[in-house]
Amino acid sequence: MTYAFQTPEKLCFILDLMNGGDLHYHLSQHGVFTEKEVRFYAAEVILGLEHMHSRYVVYRDLKNVDLPETMSIEMKTLLEGLLRRDVDDRLGCRGRGAQEVKEHPFFKGLDWVQVYLQKYSPPLIPPKGEVNAADAFDIGSFDEEDTKGIKLTEADQDLYKNFPLVVSERWQHEVAETVFDAINTDTDKLEMKRKQKPKGDEVDLAGPTDCIVEGEVLKLGGPFNQSWSKKHLKLYPNRLEFYQKARDGTVPKGKAVELYSMLDIKEVVPEFQKYQKMENCIVLNLKTDKIIITSPDKVLINQWKDEIIQGFNLSTQIVATMNKKASKLYGSDLPGSPSSESLRNPLEHRNSNGNGSS
Repeated sequence: MTYAFQTPEKLCFILDLMNGGDLHYHLSQHGVFTEKEVRFYAAEVILGLEHMHSRYVVYRDLKNVDLPETMSIEMKTLLEGLLRRDVDDRLGCRGRGAQEVKEHPFFKGLDWVQVYLQKYSPPLIPPKGEVNAADAFDIGSFDEEDTKGIKLTEADQDLYKNFPLVVSERWQHEVAETVFDAINTDTDKLEMKRKQKPKGDEVDLAGPTDCIVEGEVLKLGGPFNQSWSKKHLKLYPNRLEFYQKARDGTVPKGKAVELYSMLDIKEVVPEFQKYQKMENCIVLNLKTDKIIITSPDKVLINQWKDEIIQGFNLSTQIVATMNKKASKLYGSDLPGSPSSESLRNPLEHRNSNGNGSS
């Protein structure tokens, strides 16, 4: 299960796509199961029902299926036990639940721990690429072109207030392992492109500059700050610049640049924060808003935090020096600048290679 959510009328499950892996598909394709196949799938169904019953959930959509014309004594007695009209005498209803079914001779020799751990090889494996759907396009991924320009309003968000939502831990790990790998791959591609001569319609990211450090980050944005987007961040002594990224990892020329002056930053939170299920977030508090960035690379995001804090402190130190001169000349500090008492000692300035300079 990937998601589970509910409305006042319905309970909804978002499950993993099983490419032709459900029982209905197998029955429609292969007809009657052998006893060996029945034993495998029945064991998995029993564990599933046992878990649901332990959570006080009753599944009532069980259906009859075709059975082998000839069956063993063990299978026959199993079915007779499950189909007894008297509930108190029915197998699984005599006080010990699923354990009564597990101990039936039909499942003799089956290691239930191995079943739970999915160590047994499935008897039927669908052909690679085969999908149990009326049309493959029904389950295709959303293309970015199809969703571009869609904006959520506050009225849209009102529909989801107090909306119970559960995201499985397994799916979160899967996202971390797949999406983050893709992000790192994009970063590697960008690094390769930086070593090549840029085209005329691209920004030269490798030319001479006073940029302290630059690279790819994830920036929190979108409606109500609920989505992460890839940005190319360039940190200068007096500002931060966020660039949009093209699909091929390049930074197109002429696109709007988000620019934030160091004077607009009130504070760089010294400790990592957690936002929108992402750990290791750097938070920059502005006068009227905040900037939140992160990266799946823990080493990289630690470097970013150190560099941004040092850049911020260096900037405020420069402003403090200017304040001293302004105070001597005009008898007051520069308007809108921090006072010298609120500044910490200047930190060592570092270039993009990590080398320090005093």
